[in-house]
Order: sequence, then structure tokens, then C-alpha cells
Amino acid sequence: MIHRALKNELGDVFAITNHHEMASEVFFHILKNKINKGLSFLQIREKNLSKKNLITFIGQIKEVLKKTDVKIVINSSIELAYEFDLDGVHLTSKQLYELEKFPKDLLVGVSCHSKKDLKVAEQKSADYAVLGPVKKTPSHPNSDFLGWEKFRALAESSKLPIYAIGGMKKDDISISFDKGSVGIASQRDFWNS
Repeated sequence: MIHRALKNELGDVFAITNHHEMASEVFFHILKNKINKGLSFLQIREKNLSKKNLITFIGQIKEVLKKTDVKIVINSSIELAYEFDLDGVHLTSKQLYELEKFPKDLLVGVSCHSKKDLKVAEQKSADYAVLGPVKKTPSHPNSDFLGWEKFRALAESSKLPIYAIGGMKKDDISISFDKGSVGIASQRDFWNS
């Protein structure tokens, strides 16, 4: 498993792209600024882009990050992770159950929402998990959320490095540590702060 070696290398913020909510020039300006401030872990997650536009976007990200140590994973596409020589793939909770095995030569993360999800992720040798939503979010306003105490109980039941997700803001980083997390995953606040 990769996760034991990476545990101390994972950043306290797992940034998730949110390109579709801002102009391209603005996104890349913010990305460069965040790199200068220590960004170390990025997930490309642009479900609204066509495959052609997603491929262009991946190329642009790789160009900006080529002389950095930022780890790049892509949401749900093992194929694109290999095609673009990315560090890994972030799998959906649905893929957690659909895939018999995870790639051994990629960093593999999984979106989890329950103790069962975390257990399966461990059994399949995921390298990290993203657990939530901890709070209500604009993207999932009608979803149940865990809250910090349930998050803590779930995080403490797992051996995986876990990021808290769902309404996370910069102020939640220290709280997430107290609740058993390695940090937060953020798709909105990270790009706006």
C-alpha cells in the first residue's frame, strides 16, 4: 500500500478543481497563486466538460504544475490517469464497489460516506479516503450530512488517511485534525480564499 509512505506527505488541503464556476484566466491565476502558497495535492474534477475540453484542461494543468511537486489525481478515470501520466485517480463511492481491484501503480483515493465504504476502501488497498459530507453544501443541499462527531467516529474506525469534505473552509483545517483527519478537501472555498 502506498498510503503509509504518503501519510506525512499529504497536504492539509486536498484541492478539487472548480474551473466551471470561473473564467479560465481567473482559475489559472488562482492556481499559480495557490502553488506559490504551498498547494501539494490537486484533484481534477470537471464533470461538466466534454472529453475534448477535459483533455485540454488536463494538459493546461500539467503545464502549470510541471516543475512542481504537486500530486495530481483525476476524478473517476483510471484511463486518463494513465494516458496523462498523472499521480493517481480519485474514485467515486460507486466505483469503490464496481471495481474488483484498484491499480497498484497509481495513488488511489475514494469518496466514502459510511463505515462500510471505509472498510471496503481499506480492503481494496485505497491510499486515502475523502469522507463526508461533514456539513451541508451548495452542490448537495438535500443530502444528509455527517457532522463532526460522526465524522470523528468513522475516521477513528479506519486506518486510511482521511480528508473531511462538505462545506469545508480554511478554518476547518485545525478542527479536522482534532476529528481524526489529515486535512480538508475543498472545491469552492479553497479557490475563493
